[in-house]
Amino acid sequence: MEQAGEGGLGAEFGVRLVREGLESVMAAEVASSIVFAALEQDGGQALPASAHELFQFIRGPLLAVLKRRVGESKAGDAVRAAEELIGKGIAHVKAPPSYQTTMRLPSIVGPVAVLFVSASASVGVRLRASLGGERVTVHVASNIDRALDANRRAPTDVLVIDADGFGQGVSAALHDLVRELPGRSTCVVWGTPNKTKPVLKALKKISKNVLSIDSNAGVDSLLDYVRARRAGPPRPF
Repeated sequence: MEQAGEGGLGAEFGVRLVREGLESVMAAEVASSIVFAALEQDGGQALPASAHELFQFIRGPLLAVLKRRVGESKAGDAVRAAEELIGKGIAHVKAPPSYQTTMRLPSIVGPVAVLFVSASASVGVRLRASLGGERVTVHVASNIDRALDANRRAPTDVLVIDADGFGQGVSAALHDLVRELPGRSTCVVWGTPNKTKPVLKALKKISKNVLSIDSNAGVDSLLDYVRARRAGPPRPF
């Protein structure tokens, strides 16, 4: 579990507060997309964690994305809401739920459990920061062995394979991972079409609950799909 240091909230919890501030003035799906885009624009390997870093993030990359997406007036309201929550969080830090605790639910009544597999940690970290919390938990695995271990410890609702950041190819271990997913689970192959097609073709042979999402259009479709899983198990493809 994250520990909040002096003048800080812990990186993912701090970004979660920023997102919740935005959600007070706009739809949750818009807020998640904006936070992801701002983290991508920020370009840092680590999430902002200290009060200083969080306020810099809010007044820099986040404000720039907000102005583009929702206009200057609403951007100002969103920034004020985010900064107010950060201020309250520093004054009284509430511990975020741990991955182990939130993943024990047997069905998607509470948080959706996402397992993100990518050799590149940065996309997974942004995904976890923009979606994670009480509604969605995101575990990031850098290879299939770690993903297998994570799924065995805490069953996955949505497996996301980053085809562009996944250098292992379609292996027997990947087949094992998809076969071991619970019946309610889905596997999303996310990436550019030339990367997703061979992975999708191979996995379709062993599971009907596999689909691809084109990353060329940005991350919004992936975020929307994960949020939609809270409504219940997937329909057959």
